[in-house]
Amino acid sequence: MKNIKTIVYLLVMSILLSSCDNVLEKFPDDQINETIVFSNVKKANGVLIGVYNEIAGTSYLGAGLYLRAAMKGTDFRAIKPSLNERNPLRIEYEYSETAILNGNAFNMWSSCYKALNNLNILLAKIDEVPGDDGERNRIKGEALALRAMIHFDLVRTFSYPWIIGNGASQGVPLVIEVTGEAIIERGTVADVYAQVITDYKAAEALLNPVENSRFINKTAVQALLARTYLYQEDWANSLIYAEKVISTMGTGSLMNISNFTRDPFNSESLFELDLIHINNSVGSSAISAQLTNDNGGQEDILATLSFKTLLTQFADDPRGKFFQEDRETTDELSYAKYLDVAQEGSHNVVVIRLSEVFLIAAEAAARSNGDGASYLFELTQRRSASYTLSTLTGDALVDEIAIERRKELAVEGHGVYDYIRRGKDITRVASDHENIPLNKITIKFDNYQTIYPIPIEEINASGMVQTQGGY
Repeated sequence: MKNIKTIVYLLVMSILLSSCDNVLEKFPDDQINETIVFSNVKKANGVLIGVYNEIAGTSYLGAGLYLRAAMKGTDFRAIKPSLNERNPLRIEYEYSETAILNGNAFNMWSSCYKALNNLNILLAKIDEVPGDDGERNRIKGEALALRAMIHFDLVRTFSYPWIIGNGASQGVPLVIEVTGEAIIERGTVADVYAQVITDYKAAEALLNPVENSRFINKTAVQALLARTYLYQEDWANSLIYAEKVISTMGTGSLMNISNFTRDPFNSESLFELDLIHINNSVGSSAISAQLTNDNGGQEDILATLSFKTLLTQFADDPRGKFFQEDRETTDELSYAKYLDVAQEGSHNVVVIRLSEVFLIAAEAAARSNGDGASYLFELTQRRSASYTLSTLTGDALVDEIAIERRKELAVEGHGVYDYIRRGKDITRVASDHENIPLNKITIKFDNYQTIYPIPIEEINASGMVQTQGGY
């Protein structure tokens, strides 16, 4: 993020990965001409595909964010390794981050801001790119939506949740234009959310409803807006946008006991990153390789016995069938939600799907005196015949919804965030977590180590202000 000139090399990679025209063969990497890069919408789309590849990498959505959310929650634990006991997963699991030993913080920070800079270069040029208006609008809409999504993930990871200070605490730097200057102003969490919502709404107006969930689309944007408003505690707008998605998709798109699948692009898919078909295999760093020992996977992470008990509460619930034999216990705690496809460590990463939207609608309605129980039941009745319509209301219903979020959305990037955004302490079952200090069994929701520090490399290079509270 320190110098946007470095982004020229990412633009080169973007085009090489996506374009069939070998337009760069005559030009060395340090002499890329923007006139060539943005000479038509096809080549401009290459820049966008490059961003998809960047965010699908292991530093961000391809593994890092999702594993962090799981490791810092209650339902997964890191196996104590024989080597490299300070590996990033272990650091995050133990809540032992510092600005220097910061787990995956530096990698995620760097990857996100690289992607943001690429998107801003694209957005600065796209209106002038020759070509079809519809294609130009689609590219612009996707770029705006991805910029919003990245800023949202940054602010929920590097800043305190909305519930602490109602958005007045330190945010993250907003990068929304091309500049050669280092951007170190953090503003507030509320500032970031306002920009996220602005970008999503601009994208919503440019995109079409979901047809191919391999790329971000209007329906996915509406779902992500529902998620954003939920984190911002704007229950009314969260419910409005969740209902838009439900109206488009219909309840029939929810999978049920008989057709539940982990296959890519299933009926619930709104937006998922295609790691299988874009030659973006992440190998031993993949989520599947971290969670299981299939095809030589590392299996550095196991589910807890308490979580397995929760997920196998009902025998017909397909979500309880993900568990398989592990290398450490006799309890089969290897959690094979992500399948290793073709022994390449690849499995699509779901960004958002319809089941989450029903859970968002349920929580937003429960918090605004609406009929949250009916939204919850629309989902749960499709997971087990043993579920009944909840009679709970208010906070008790929200707690019940939170349990279903743990079951349905495990290792989908929620985990610890679902605790801290609700102001709930992370309370682990001691017998599940025997290899960590006792003072790490229960973590207060406002503990500074629930969020990432600004990486020391960024602090030293730019003079950015470190997060208040402990780092």
